[in-house]
Amino acid sequence: MNSRTTMAFLASALALAAMANTISHATAASMQVAESRWARPTTKPEETKPQAAEPTTKRSSPEREVPGSATDRKRLVPGDVAGEKPAEDVKRTRQEASRLSPEEWKQERERLRAEINEQLQLRKARGPDDLDLATIKDDPRVHMRFRKHNESVDIEEIVTRDLEKGAGSVFASEALIRSGNLPDKTIRLRNIIEETTLEELKAGKQPQETKLGRFGTAVAEDIGRKIRQVRIEDQVSDYGTRTARRDMVFVLE
Repeated sequence: MNSRTTMAFLASALALAAMANTISHATAASMQVAESRWARPTTKPEETKPQAAEPTTKRSSPEREVPGSATDRKRLVPGDVAGEKPAEDVKRTRQEASRLSPEEWKQERERLRAEINEQLQLRKARGPDDLDLATIKDDPRVHMRFRKHNESVDIEEIVTRDLEKGAGSVFASEALIRSGNLPDKTIRLRNIIEETTLEELKAGKQPQETKLGRFGTAVAEDIGRKIRQVRIEDQVSDYGTRTARRDMVFVLE
């Protein structure tokens, strides 16, 4: 092999080596691109949730729609939402009522009577086993279920905690008057569960001195009757046996 042939061979070898090196780099780069494109990320990027802008003004709750003026609505059924009455309003109203003189209290009850008469709704019993139902319009939480049974009016259930002080007995008496179911001899509050009354009875108070005792006395006076006696009686089942439930009975003169 002469020198010219040797030089040509070396030049060809160097060219092939350079070409192989170029192809190797290009293949490695292609593989890196493919990995970055198809490889699944090991961690999920955190998503940033857009924060809602805070309102510049606080929206007030809608007032309950009750017939009558705005002043009347707030007096009888104060509160922001139908069926609700803030505890502070109840406490304040009752504290104000407790400071009234007898004459002022009489005028207050007449005011309550006029307002309740505007909003009182009555559904008569549909059968001998059904009960009359009295409610306050647009306030289903205030209600009373009752019936005339022989010579007595039995109040099976009454809920008036959302009303002002004194309005509960006015609501009950007006419901009795409107229904025409007035008692002859007794008013019976069935199944005493009112906590304050139960505590007072347990402490030794006489029935007429308890919360429900004062309530029933006021109802009797509103329908033009006087109380001769208030007593506690155990309920009797249809089979003639005494039960754990107790009634408060108001015997009328």
